Amino acid sequence: MTMLQQAILAIDEGTSGTRAALVRADGGVTTPAYAPLKVTTPRHGVVEQDADALLETTLAMCRKVVASAPAEGVEIAALG
Repeated sequence: MTMLQQAILAIDEGTSGTRAALVRADGGVTTPAYAPLKVTTPRHGVVEQDADALLETTLAMCRKVVASAPAEGVEIAALG
């Protein structure tokens, strides 16, 4: 039986998009997922985002990465 590598499910929330990926103990990154976020700028220097859309996008990217973990031989040990 092959032992699974442990990894952290890493999430990066940016102004323009959401990223998620698995980061293994050796520093390798696998199964990255990205989705852009809709932003509005009602006036100079102000950026607004829909909190519900942000949550849904984050969950979708995490689900995509989690679903691919077994095929990569990775077990998710933590979330960051």
